This record gives sequence, structure tokens and C-alpha cells, in this order.
Amino acid sequence: MKQASPPQRFSLMKRDRAGVRTADIVARRSVPWRAGDATSSTGPGKGIGMGTIGKSLVRTALAIGGTIAMVMAMATTASAVSTPRNGHCEPGEFCLYYGNGETGSVSDFNGSVADYGRTQPTCYEFKGAGLGKGKCVWNDAASAKNNTTGHTIFLYFADTHFALSVGQSLNINNRDTSHKFVVN
Repeated sequence: MKQASPPQRFSLMKRDRAGVRTADIVARRSVPWRAGDATSSTGPGKGIGMGTIGKSLVRTALAIGGTIAMVMAMATTASAVSTPRNGHCEPGEFCLYYGNGETGSVSDFNGSVADYGRTQPTCYEFKGAGLGKGKCVWNDAASAKNNTTGHTIFLYFADTHFALSVGQSLNINNRDTSHKFVVN
């Protein structure tokens, strides 16, 4: 029967030839070798095992990799839903159209706007292709559509306001000044 050697410790410091102490990681066995021990560095066909530091590094790398993958997935999902102010009425947006019945250029929003602005270059404008592209939205939208999910849109006019439910469209006769998203 083979005698077990005494446990050795993990050393972080060593001396170089000139006697100066330098930082170094020197892995040594912390437990005696046993027959069939897969982490042993001695014995037939056995490699160097993964110690506590190696396991910690692997866990840290896996956690970082998982976090990065999750962030990338969320960024991809968020950008796939809608892109505000791109001239396309996408799910999750409130849209104003230059023409009646959702025709002409479109101006799309994913949040409230207190004042559309009256003149260039400070106004919100129609962005989509079609008649009205580049014109200011203020008092120039003929129709509106609530393409959001879970929001009522309050569309304000000079003299009154109107609430658009989810999925609702409305001809508004060029009287719009602002809108507000309200969670249902």
C-alpha cells in the first residue's frame, strides 16, 4: 500500500534567482492522491485537475457569457418591436397621417409629445413616403391611428381632445396640436 504524501498548500509568492519575491500562481495538491481520483496529477493516465481557482474562473466566465447573451437577446427583441420616427407605423406606435383614412406620409411616435411645433426646423414632421413628407404635423394631420398595445392615446386639438383606444383610427381634419400616451 502506498503512503499518502502530506497535503501541500497553494502558493502565490516565490523568489526569483536574485532572491526577490515575485507573484506567481503555483498549483500544488491540497489533498493526498487516492486511487481513482480524477483530479490527481499522479497515477496512470491522470492529468492535472481543476482546483478551486480554476473552477471559480470557469463559473465567472460562464456568468459573464450568460449575461452578455441575455443583454444581446433583449437588445435584439427591443429593436425588432418598433423604431420611432422612421416613417412606418409599426406595432407599439401612435401614428398621424397627412391624408384621410391613413393615407399619405406618416409620422410615428412611441411616447407622448406636449407640442408638435409649428415651423421647421423645430417641429415634428411627416417622415414616411407619400404626399406631405417633410411638412410639420401641427394642425396638418388628417387621420390618426393608435397602433399601440395597452395605451389609450389622448389627441389634443386647439379646442378639445379625443381618446383613441387600442387599434382605433380616426379622421381628425387637421386640428392636432399634441398627444399623450396613457396606460390602460
